[in-house]
Amino acid sequence: LADDTEAYSVKYLTSSKLLHLQLRDPAFRKHFLLQCLILAHYCQRPPKADNAAKGELLEKVKAMEDSLWAALESMDSSGPKFAATLRTVIQRENHWVEWKREQCPAFEKHKPKEKKAAKAEARRTGGEEDKPMPLNKAMLAKRARQQPTVAALPPVYKVRLANPELDRLWNLSDTNEEALASEGRKHVHTPGLREFFAPVVDEMDPENGYEEMYKKKNDKVYCWRAHRLVAKNNLQVFTKMVGTDFNLDQAMPLLFEELAKPEEAGEKKTDAMKKEDGDDKMVEDGDDKKEEAIQKDEITVKKEEVAVKKDLVVKKEEVVKKEEVTVKKEAAAVPKEDKGAKRKA
Repeated sequence: LADDTEAYSVKYLTSSKLLHLQLRDPAFRKHFLLQCLILAHYCQRPPKADNAAKGELLEKVKAMEDSLWAALESMDSSGPKFAATLRTVIQRENHWVEWKREQCPAFEKHKPKEKKAAKAEARRTGGEEDKPMPLNKAMLAKRARQQPTVAALPPVYKVRLANPELDRLWNLSDTNEEALASEGRKHVHTPGLREFFAPVVDEMDPENGYEEMYKKKNDKVYCWRAHRLVAKNNLQVFTKMVGTDFNLDQAMPLLFEELAKPEEAGEKKTDAMKKEDGDDKMVEDGDDKKEEAIQKDEITVKKEEVAVKKDLVVKKEEVVKKEEVTVKKEAAAVPKEDKGAKRKA
């Protein structure tokens, strides 16, 4: 509020020993008186009327408020200006308190009916005689030249976003429901994938002779709209396009089969065909899994039979070997007995 070009704020210490020194500062005294005025205003006009000061207390508050105004206005050269500004602020605060007490009625201004009645009465009584004489084009042009030109005032918007076009768009309607139900949206056409990407497909053909710098894939707005449209129709392609160097030319073969390479066209199917063949594939996969399980069981049975046969053969061989060893031992023992008998004889 002062005439100083620079504003600054001071943080005052709360020690009681410094109060007598702080009162020497006119800015501190101004702040203190301002707080006292706010308190006096609240005591007189609180949000709830039942809590307002009454009787002797109200008279004391009013007397204190008058003395506070007088002290503010007599402080320095900027005192009267500061007090006038403060009175305006408090007056607006009074209006706000009354508006809250009345349960926040709507701010709507209607044209007074008196003006309409007066115009109708003038038409009935005056007739055509009170109307001014018509002016010709030359006189109208002369008057227009003589009158000073006034610059057109900018439109008043409820929502301001520091951009003229955004301000206009955000203020086309008051609510979202009105914007969706407006007549202009009925004619909004959302193109399909083929209609939207037709320029990109034409640019991919080298016979058309499009220069690289003028292609749609270098237009950021067009690419942003393309991302939104692809995300709505094909999430698999959208995941490849986001956050990578995957441009629109590379996305076209994935969106349209006729643009894919011959070796890739037979392998890739559209999402609709995959959904139709999904049930058949699940049945076929189930049958294949059953057959594989049966084959595995047969293989395991055969392996077990082979292992059993091997064990039998090994056991037979071991028995045969043991019998041969015992026969050899018995054969070797017989000659020794004969030699002993001869020696005894």
